[in-house]
Amino acid sequence: MKKNFQTIVFGLVLAPVLSFGYIQMNLVDTPTAENLLKGYYSLYFSAYEGGGIKVKVSLGLADWVTLGISEDISGVIGDGKVRFALPPGVMAKFSLFQLERDNFGLTLGYDFFTEGEYGKIRNVKWNGSSFETNLYVVYGIYAAAAIPVKLFKTRQLINAGIRYPLMPQVLPLKTATFSDLTLFAGLSLPFTKEFTFVTEIENFSFDFRRIEDTMLNMGFKYIAGDVLNVSLNFRYRFDGRLSRIINIEYQNILF
Repeated sequence: MKKNFQTIVFGLVLAPVLSFGYIQMNLVDTPTAENLLKGYYSLYFSAYEGGGIKVKVSLGLADWVTLGISEDISGVIGDGKVRFALPPGVMAKFSLFQLERDNFGLTLGYDFFTEGEYGKIRNVKWNGSSFETNLYVVYGIYAAAAIPVKLFKTRQLINAGIRYPLMPQVLPLKTATFSDLTLFAGLSLPFTKEFTFVTEIENFSFDFRRIEDTMLNMGFKYIAGDVLNVSLNFRYRFDGRLSRIINIEYQNILF
């Protein structure tokens, strides 16, 4: 009787984990066409260039919609000045087509764009006695599409989309125009269930005068038990700068 009771408890605790596969919400910076399942949550933490950190909490309200909040803080690690980026952010992601159901993914969403210092606008102004520097994270809308292909007995994911910034819109920062629309594309290449390689190009603009803002990224993800993802990412800007990011993400069931 005791053994049967332990088996039931063991099954109830682990059943959600065993039946749940890790949902890849982003490659490096760019969003995928996948959403959290209903009742699942994601706790996301990253450490980026200059000692900054990003934290993000997301919840799947349905299989086709995820909502979340995030905060970005510069200079937490090291001896630099700690700055909270403005404003604290919200995210939303809606699936029009679902990969597992339709064998094609299409999502619309609102989120921050590029993580870390590359994804911020720095605004310096005189406050009457000294110069004051504020950091603003760029947020906007996007559409992401994905097509799965199967090679070497594993599912590869081809991802592409467009993004358009909506925030910040505070003076003297300019309001976005059509020239600020950018394209992105990427690949997710799992070697095993635990190890995945991702690569992407982002911030590609039709305005070729801003080619230095384009970034080529790649990352290596280790996924433990379908719930914990640890990633090491490298990002190269076409202006010659290279940065590194470490991401940790935990996903599990809430209700």
